[in-house]
Amino acid sequence: MFTFNQFLQTLLFFTWFPIIKGQCGEYPDFNNGKALYIPTNFSKQFVVGTIVTQICQTGYLPNLPYISICQRDGEWSTTLGKCVALFGKPCSAIKNNSLNIIYIPAGMNSEYVAGTLAIALCPFGTIIQGPVTSLCADGQWSTTFANCKASF
Repeated sequence: MFTFNQFLQTLLFFTWFPIIKGQCGEYPDFNNGKALYIPTNFSKQFVVGTIVTQICQTGYLPNLPYISICQRDGEWSTTLGKCVALFGKPCSAIKNNSLNIIYIPAGMNSEYVAGTLAIALCPFGTIIQGPVTSLCADGQWSTTFANCKASF
C-alpha cells in the first residue's frame, strides 16, 4: 500500500522525468583551455541541466560568460567566453559617469594591466542594467558596462 507521500513522489517522478529528454553534444573546443562539466545525471553525458565552464591554461583567465547550461532543446544556453592572456597590452580606465568602478588590482595613471578585473557599482537606489564585471585582455575590456537605472 502506498502512503500519500510515496504517491506524490511517484507522481512527481513520472511527471518530471519525461520532460528531461534533451541532450546536448560535447561543448566545442576553445583555445588555451578546456571544458569542465558539472553533470546532473551521472549515467548519461550532457543531459538537460548539465553545466559547462571553461578551465584555462596557466597564464590565461576565463572571460564572461563563465557558464553555459544544457537546455531542453539540446542546445547550450550561451557561448562561453574565451581564455584570455594575462599578459598583453594594458587597458585604459572605463569611462562611464553613472558607475563607480573598482579595479582589482588597482591601476596607476589610469592604466590597468592585462588580467585586471573591473567591477561596476551603482549609487544607492539604482541598479546596473547589464554586466557587472569586465576583464582587461590585451588592451580591451571584455564587456561594456551599461548604465545605472532607478530601482523603483
